[in-house]
Amino acid sequence: MASPLMATNLSSKFDEAFALNSPIVMNNTTNIEDSNSPLSPINVFAHNLNDYIEVEVNNEHIINDVPIQEEEDIVVSISPNGTKLYTRKVAEHLIPVKGCRFKSFEDGLQTFKSYAEKVGFSVRKGQTKCWKDAVTHKYLRCNKAGNPQPKHKFDTLDKGSLKQKRRSRFTTCDCKVHILLNFDEAKNEWVVVTFDEYHNHPLVSSINKDLNKVSRKLPFSTKQYIHNMSINSVGPVKAHRLLVSLMGGVHNVRGTVTDFKNFSQSIRIFIGDRDSQMILERLRERLESLPNFFFDFVVQNGKLRSVFWADEISKLNYEAFGDVLSFDATYQTNKYDMVFVPFTGVDNNKNYVTFGAGLIFVETTESFIWLLECFITAHKKQPVLVLTDQDAAMRQTILEISGELLQNTNIRKLLHRLVWNLFISPATFESRWQDLIEMFSLQDHEWLSEMYAIRHR
Repeated sequence: MASPLMATNLSSKFDEAFALNSPIVMNNTTNIEDSNSPLSPINVFAHNLNDYIEVEVNNEHIINDVPIQEEEDIVVSISPNGTKLYTRKVAEHLIPVKGCRFKSFEDGLQTFKSYAEKVGFSVRKGQTKCWKDAVTHKYLRCNKAGNPQPKHKFDTLDKGSLKQKRRSRFTTCDCKVHILLNFDEAKNEWVVVTFDEYHNHPLVSSINKDLNKVSRKLPFSTKQYIHNMSINSVGPVKAHRLLVSLMGGVHNVRGTVTDFKNFSQSIRIFIGDRDSQMILERLRERLESLPNFFFDFVVQNGKLRSVFWADEISKLNYEAFGDVLSFDATYQTNKYDMVFVPFTGVDNNKNYVTFGAGLIFVETTESFIWLLECFITAHKKQPVLVLTDQDAAMRQTILEISGELLQNTNIRKLLHRLVWNLFISPATFESRWQDLIEMFSLQDHEWLSEMYAIRHR
């Protein structure tokens, strides 16, 4: 049995070997891929621990038993004020040095973007200088150029501090990397006047270059892949996992899971010509095959903006139970970002019945007026009472469409106060009942008449 002292020494040596503050380095001559090597990760615990600890040389660090080679193409220097400056060694023909000429500004932009992709940063357009309405200079900068964003202020006298800003992990650090392009009118070319290649922030590592802004831009093939997956009921998350498996790793795929989700959402909210044409063709087929079917639609700038439909069953429901109409516009569709507006009521068994339905692109007074006009055209009569939500445009629509429409969401309260009031005499009840019936024009309402006839039971 090992003594406690030996176990303590062994444990301290093991901790020292894997301490992050003093990394262990390995000999360059050792082949780490050879499983028979005494320093192979496979056999690291099969050899003497003292031999494993004593090895010392250059450029390789061990993290979690795996030797990792540092990137040798990154050049780090120190500025006179003590700031670390970073750049990466790339092929000379990719560097937009001073004096380079381009036939157009787009050529210069593409050259700088190609250089940035190799180095490990992203590009954004900077200032533009003009002289007599003609562009003379244009800046292209690192995307981390600009002063760092200040922390949140809580000054109540500053109106800008009260505005809520979107959270973002992206930060600027006043990076000075840029190129300045000057337009040469004599030769009709753009010339690189200045070029600064030293960043004041670490560059994107080689294994993470797929996460920068340029590499995350989805190519057309990937967009087509996401669309085909959505057609087959495969979501963006599963589509990304499948593509990672097919491409052999996450670093071989352009775009992250979030990029896949964003593009999938942009597909869903777009109403294509085929989709809008399909729904209109279906409605026309119903109009030809079903009796008493009604529909109408509005097209603006070649896009379907509004549509309303009602079948024969909806018309029969409205004829029997259409005294009270519920007009609701709180249903938002997920795929096309349109508002679904059902027209509903309640039958004698307190079950919901449908009088019609519509889709509108925006909740405006004009859209609601068009829907109500279509509803009245389909059913040939106006409702007695309309129940709505608190939408101001909808309320204004009901006031404008017809003065005969009565909008009152408190009819239930009025009936309860009258029927269940124990402090009024029968004569007062009779008088108030007649006033309520006349107020809402319910003299011919069959159910209320039956309830009034058996009021003494």
